[in-house]
Amino acid sequence: MEKKKVILTGASGFIGSHIAEYCCGKGLNPVCLVRRGSNTDFLRTLPVDLVYGDVTNPADVLQACEGGGCVIHTAAKVSDWGAYDDFYRVNVGGTVNVIDAAAAAGIRDVIITGSNSCYGEESSRETKTEESPYLSHYDYFLDRQFPSALNFYRDTKALANQAARERAAQHHLNLTIIEPVWVYGE
Repeated sequence: MEKKKVILTGASGFIGSHIAEYCCGKGLNPVCLVRRGSNTDFLRTLPVDLVYGDVTNPADVLQACEGGGCVIHTAAKVSDWGAYDDFYRVNVGGTVNVIDAAAAAGIRDVIITGSNSCYGEESSRETKTEESPYLSHYDYFLDRQFPSALNFYRDTKALANQAARERAAQHHLNLTIIEPVWVYGE
């Protein structure tokens, strides 16, 4: 029986590249969906299959998912700058495309990276759990005049998680959302 492949989005990014390396260390050699123009130098040192495409294009995601056994979705727009529509297109639209493509390809298991910022300010003294409400938008006194792209990121990651839950339930998928906290370092 042929071993099914791990499909990994965002593999050229910080979290994704470490997941790719980990998978290769376990002999899983993932299929990595990466955008044209992405820096793939590190990925090229690993036994991975590179598939060029974009999570915002449903056909690209479906092509990458063909023959997969599970999907790990880490692709996202993360920035202090940018237009809300760009964050929404990648973070929400891309996540929906991944869930739908997984279902169409017969993949039942999907892991996505969310963000702890969905729950509100990290400096909160209140302990939060997965059942805590999303309070992603950080209001500050100039928010209407100079909207913060950090809010665009936070708000669209919260919307992406909600959309992923709904789509995964519709498709009867096993969905895991991992919400990293303060990702930094080597």
